[in-house]
This record gives sequence, C-alpha cells and structure tokens, in this order.
Amino acid sequence: MKREIFADIVQGSPEWRAKRLGRVTASEFATTISSTFGKEKTTKNTYMLTLVGERITGEVSEKYVNKHMDRGHMLEEQARDFYSLLNNTEVAQVGIITLGDEIGYSPDGLIGSAGLWEAKSREPHILLELHKTQRIPKKDYIQCQGGLWVSDREWIDYMAYWPGMKPFIRRLHRDKKCLIEIRSGVDEFLAELHETMEWYAKLEV
Repeated sequence: MKREIFADIVQGSPEWRAKRLGRVTASEFATTISSTFGKEKTTKNTYMLTLVGERITGEVSEKYVNKHMDRGHMLEEQARDFYSLLNNTEVAQVGIITLGDEIGYSPDGLIGSAGLWEAKSREPHILLELHKTQRIPKKDYIQCQGGLWVSDREWIDYMAYWPGMKPFIRRLHRDKKCLIEIRSGVDEFLAELHETMEWYAKLEV
C-alpha cells in the first residue's frame, strides 16, 4: 500500500478532517482488534458504522471532546518543548500519514528519520500509576505500535505528562507479534466495513 506524509496539513483543520474521513486510524486500532463479545463488540460495531456513515455522506462525524481532551491539546506544545529540551532534539509536526486509501495515523511528532513521539496528558493519579507499574496502557501501546506500522518507522517515544510532575517516557521498538495482530484485526475490520457498504448499497428505499 502506498504511504504518504502530509506535512503541511494542520491537525484539527478542515483539510486534516477530510483526510481522516472514513479511514481507520491508529488511535482506534485497539477498537478494531477488540473482543467479539459484550461491550467491546458494541464499541467496535459503533466505530465501524461511524466510518461507513462518513463514507456514505462525505461528512466527518462529530466526536465528543471533554475537558480533559481539551486540556491535553493545550498542553501538548508545552510537553513537546520539554521533551525537545530534555533530549536535545527537534520534534517535527505533521498532519497525517496515510497507508493506502483506508488507513491513517496522525502522530504527535516525527523525530529524525526513524522515530516518532506520542504524547498523552494524564491526570496525576494515573501518571503516578504509570511510574509505579512501568506499564503502558494496552490501548496506548497498540496505538504506538500501529503508528510504527503506518509510518514504517523503527521506534516511538511514549510520553505521559502533567504540569508540575515528572513525565513518564518510554521508548518502544517494533513489536512483531503486536504488529501482526494489528494488521490482521484491521484487515478483518475493513472486510466487515466493505460488506456493510455493499449491504447498504442494495437497500431499497
């Protein structure tokens, strides 16, 4: 599949939203490979139908944004500056990286020719738990590995942060087993999406 980097598109802009329309994105890869039972199945089905709706209407669905997400977006620049200073490196911003016509990833930053940077705003109690357990949440881990797949890069620095606290930073390299799981899950998810599109096309009004 063809891989493209759209460096001049600003994340959050109408152009960026248009590029994401109907695409499976790395932030939801964990949803595509989730369980086929119970609540996870419901979430997976809702996500699939949302993308189908976007493809049919040509309009991006409105997603709920809470105060924590808003705060995270506002603090991301601060976190990027801190990370750059700490590591004496530049974090380049891009809009989106696409893989073929149906998959996308909007990284928080690119580092050199081989690295990525992923930032998460985490409240103090969650950040403390990360430091204690040294374990990255599964959804975040899958997003990071998915980003490595879509971008074809070698490593990603995961950074959880909160103002006034020590950040949690861990470098992740390509996890072959996880990458296989992601690819398989995304393929199955897209197959179901295509079947739903075909079903819809045959509906009689």
